[in-house]
Amino acid sequence: SYYTEFNKPTLEQSLTLTAENLNPGHKIMLRQRLVEFYNLLSYKKLLFWVYPENSSNLPFNPDDTLDVIFRMGADSLNYYQVRKPLRVIDYNTVNGKMNLADWIQLEYNLQDFSKIKDSLEINQEFAENGAYFSYYGTPTLTNIREFQLGIRRNAAAASTYSGITYFNDIRVADPYEDMGWANRLSLNSVFADFSTLDIDYEIKSENFNTNIQRGRTQNTSFSSVNALKILNKYFLDKFFPLTWGLKLPLSLERNYSISYPRYRANSDILRSSIIDPVDKNREKTENLSYSANLGISQVTKPKSAILEYTVNKMSLNLKASNTYSSTATARDTTLAWQGTYNYNVTIPDNFLTLPLSNSYRIKLIPGSFTN
Repeated sequence: SYYTEFNKPTLEQSLTLTAENLNPGHKIMLRQRLVEFYNLLSYKKLLFWVYPENSSNLPFNPDDTLDVIFRMGADSLNYYQVRKPLRVIDYNTVNGKMNLADWIQLEYNLQDFSKIKDSLEINQEFAENGAYFSYYGTPTLTNIREFQLGIRRNAAAASTYSGITYFNDIRVADPYEDMGWANRLSLNSVFADFSTLDIDYEIKSENFNTNIQRGRTQNTSFSSVNALKILNKYFLDKFFPLTWGLKLPLSLERNYSISYPRYRANSDILRSSIIDPVDKNREKTENLSYSANLGISQVTKPKSAILEYTVNKMSLNLKASNTYSSTATARDTTLAWQGTYNYNVTIPDNFLTLPLSNSYRIKLIPGSFTN
C-alpha cells in the first residue's frame, strides 16, 4: 500500500493480509518457508509491528477486536504459537493515511515460547501479559524453517470482519551480549633429566567462544567449562647404563573436564528453569580419563652383530587407558589396552646388488624390511 506525499508515491513496504467477511471462530494464515533453518538461541526477543485496520466500506465498531497470530517452527506440524487480541483500528477517511501512533509493536520473550513445554500439553494455552502461548508437536528454537502470520475472528464476535492487517519489521532482537571470559593456569616443571610435570587448569564462561560465528545457522554451545590436565613423564632409561643406548619413556596422563550448558540437552529450555535439583545436576557433561604409555627401544648401535639385528631393530609401545564420560542422555566407561611391536632391518647394498659395469649395479631384493 502507499499514499502520495509531495506528489510522489510513498511505499509502505508492509506485508498485508486482506479479509472479507471473516466469520467468528475462523482464521486466515500466511506461511513463509525459509531457504535455510534459523537458530534463535542467541537472541532473547521477537518483535514486529502490526496495524489491524477496518474496511473503508463498513461502519466501525470501537469495541471490535481481532486476534493476531504468529507461528514459528520446523513445519506445519511442529511450531510455537502466540496470539494477541488487539482492537481494530478505524480507517482514516480524512486523507487515507495511517496514523503512525496507531501502529502496535508486539514484543515477546523467546523463552516464553520454550518454557511452556515443561508445564503444558500440546495445544493448551498459557496466558502472559495479555498474550496466549501454545505449541504443537515438538518445536525448538534451534530449528526454525518457517513462520506464519495470521488473524483470527473471536468466536464470541457478533459479526464478521472485513479489513486489512499490516505486518512490518519482523525481527529477533536483544542478542546475548554478556562478556565472555576464560582463565588458564599452567605449571611446567623439569626434574633434572629424569622427569617432567605439566599441569593446565582452564575455566571458561558460557559466553566465551573462540570462533565468532555470523549468519543464520549459528552453532554455539553456550557452556561453562572447567578442565584440568596433568601430564607426567619419566625417562626410565636413566636407571640403565648409557652404553646400552636404551630409550624407556613413560607417560602418565589425567584429563578431567566438566561443563554446564545454558540450555537443556537437545532442547531450547534454559537449564536454570529446572526446579528439581537432581534433574538440574544431570544436565551436564563430564569426562575423566587416565592413560599410561611406555615405549621401549634402543637408539645406540651395539657392538654385537646379533644384538644389532635383533634388539636394536625392534621397538615396543604399550598403552593402557580408562575413560569415563557422562552427558544428560548417555554414559560410557571404556577400558582399553594397546600394544605395538615394530621390527626394522636394513641390509647393506653390497650384499644385495650385482655389478653391471664399473658405474652401475642392480639391486635384486629390497634393502630394508619393516614389520
